[in-house]
Order: sequence, then C-alpha cells, then structure tokens
Amino acid sequence: MYCVFYHDQKFHKYYIYYAHDNKYEESFEIPNKCDNFEHSRLTKISINDKLSKGFTMQDILKEYSDKRKEWRDELLTSKSLILPYDDFAIFKKDNGEKFINTNESNILRFFNKYSSKIYTNKTFDPITWNEYLWYKKQIMQV
Repeated sequence: MYCVFYHDQKFHKYYIYYAHDNKYEESFEIPNKCDNFEHSRLTKISINDKLSKGFTMQDILKEYSDKRKEWRDELLTSKSLILPYDDFAIFKKDNGEKFINTNESNILRFFNKYSSKIYTNKTFDPITWNEYLWYKKQIMQV
C-alpha cells in the first residue's frame, strides 16, 4: 500500500492520497495506514498554482503519485542499473516507527547503494546543467 502526502506546516495539516484504493483524506496527524508512504516534494507555489487553475488537492496528489510510480517503474526495469533499486522499499526505524521516504532520503539511499570501492562518486557521470533543469521542470510540473 502506497500513499503520498503533503504537510502544510502553517496549519499543521496533512493532505493524503492513498494510491492503492484511490482515496483522499485530510488529517492533523501523519498518515499511518500505508506500508510505504512518501512526503510530497511539491512546493506551496506549485500547489497554489494548480489550485488557482481549478485542480483539487486530491487531483494534485494523485498526479504526483502517478508520476512517482512511473519513475519507480523506470528504475525497476532499468537495464543499466547493476544492482536492483526500489525507492518504494519499506523501512522501519530502530524504535519500530515507519521511515518516511522523501526525495532526499531516496537520493541518499540510491547513492549509498552504489557507493563502494568500485562505485564511487567519481565513477558517476557529472550531472549536466540541462539534466538539472529537466529534473527541476519535472518536479515543478507535478
């Protein structure tokens, strides 16, 4: 079960989209009904822009969830990755709490998985300015 959520820090409110059953809810507590969930990297600016265009928060989070699944499937089916990588993998902290996946934690996990004596930062191609701009554009469109 996978879900995404957006936390409005000003109002301490969570907006949650459950991808497995296409449900949406708003809560003042962090979601705990999912085995795997991710804090949305959507910015308040991109959310407000979409809301002003008539989208609902449910529509926005559903679209983000669909894109995240698409990106995950690309990684899972990649023929160029030597080691398998699943950014929806479920982790728990030492105290038993679910670990909240974020864009940052997924990036760190990816590079930690590929970091070794063989796979180091030096062996990866540098990220070009165009790649950075494309990535930023993809995040802002969601």
